Amino acid sequence: MAEGRAPQWDAAVVGAGAAGLAAAGELARLGRSVVVLDGDGMVRRKPGEVLTPNAVPSLAALGLLDELAIDNQLAMPLLSIQRSWAAETVERDDLLMHPGGRGWSIDRLRFEALLASRAAAAGAVLSKGIRVDGLDGVAGQWRLSVGAAGRVEARFLVDASGRPAVLARRLGARLGRPKRLLAIHAFCRLAEEVSEAAHLSVAAAPDGWWYAVEVPQRSFACGYLFAPSLSSSSASDPRRRLLQACAEAGPFALRIQRVVQQGEICLVDASSSLLDKAAGEGWIAVGDAAASFDPLASQGLANALASGLAGGRAAHRALCGDNSALPAYAAAIRATWQHSHARLVPIYSAVRRWPEGGFWTFMSTHGHIV
Repeated sequence: MAEGRAPQWDAAVVGAGAAGLAAAGELARLGRSVVVLDGDGMVRRKPGEVLTPNAVPSLAALGLLDELAIDNQLAMPLLSIQRSWAAETVERDDLLMHPGGRGWSIDRLRFEALLASRAAAAGAVLSKGIRVDGLDGVAGQWRLSVGAAGRVEARFLVDASGRPAVLARRLGARLGRPKRLLAIHAFCRLAEEVSEAAHLSVAAAPDGWWYAVEVPQRSFACGYLFAPSLSSSSASDPRRRLLQACAEAGPFALRIQRVVQQGEICLVDASSSLLDKAAGEGWIAVGDAAASFDPLASQGLANALASGLAGGRAAHRALCGDNSALPAYAAAIRATWQHSHARLVPIYSAVRRWPEGGFWTFMSTHGHIV
């Protein structure tokens, strides 16, 4: 780039998941020129997801509450979370009693398509299938190498690349991932009608835990979370292992069996992680790139939206010359992650179905960043 030439964009967002789209939309609404680069073509693996009441403020800021209420292909009400951590004990958590008072089971692909359309309507430019191959330059004059000898120039970078945090790590941030957790997800459309409202069930298995939930469009999703070092056979035959883990699924047992046998199966990394710094001079990380949460917290998508919005605002303020915006954002990300971890340690430590020296010991020490 010739000296003195202005960059092509105010901000370039790498990754078009929920966090990246929320950040891009917020930057565009604040008057910034922004491009979203997504090497996956905005295709996501997990069709089902839940939004708990802590997502309501972000959804309101994004103007999405009405969409969730009227589009039954997008979302269905999530009424409760039913937890079974000890034999013959079921706790029902009624979401109506939480601040916000509402939750949803959503079609993740449809939800991200809605976020993409809102970001585009605000003025963000979405570029599908554009892989970032290289990065050079300095804050205020970043250069991203893309595609066949292509280049994108931007004053500011937003890393929304998910758990790999590819930009942040190239820029010197270190990723702490203390203990590895894998997830086997299964999803299937069912021939019979499902409920008009959803309930999320989670329960302990001997070496992990499983979940099951109704999903819009007559669909059902379930999954099994485990530490690979304690369950080496799970990755080699995920269908069989998921069926074994959910063998005591009560009223969901038959439905889970059909979904696992007939549906789509994917094995993904579900480890929690935290960057040692979620922002630096001329860049910021949002969503899982900044901090990914143990799925037991049920706040991955809610945090993606909140951090995307907060990251977009912090980036705008930094572009305006506010030197306090990025450190404050990074401190908030770390505090949120640490608070979430502190709430989970007693759960992992107390579950009687996890034998001493096994999963509960492994996960009760989960989260120490060196």
